[in-house]
Amino acid sequence: MIYPNDAKGDAQRRMEAAGDDLSRPRNIDFTVVFSNKNSAEELVRHFQALGNEVSVEEDESNRVFPLDVTVVRHMFPSHAEISSFEKRLQSAVLFPQTLERRRRTDAVSANPLIGIMLRREPFACIP
Repeated sequence: MIYPNDAKGDAQRRMEAAGDDLSRPRNIDFTVVFSNKNSAEELVRHFQALGNEVSVEEDESNRVFPLDVTVVRHMFPSHAEISSFEKRLQSAVLFPQTLERRRRTDAVSANPLIGIMLRREPFACIP
């Protein structure tokens, strides 16, 4: 299969070359980092209400953005589906009217946009 020439496409090519069947759905982790617990919990509640598994972990070594929120979405690992969910996640972080009436200023999507972990053995990460 032909994949776009970007980080997601590169990861998909590596996975396919390693024998992964990308036509099968799987859990994919999307990560966003926050500076405060209230905002992180708002995002958690929002995506849990949409049926996603969501968790928060505290990284005490990161003083600026110590909270990692991981949203797990069961989906096909297609470039289009991953990109679409990234946009929904970014929208909830950057335009929080979906969560509240004020602009979120304390969230930063991780590395550099949304970190994605395609769950399989071994793990493959799309920065």
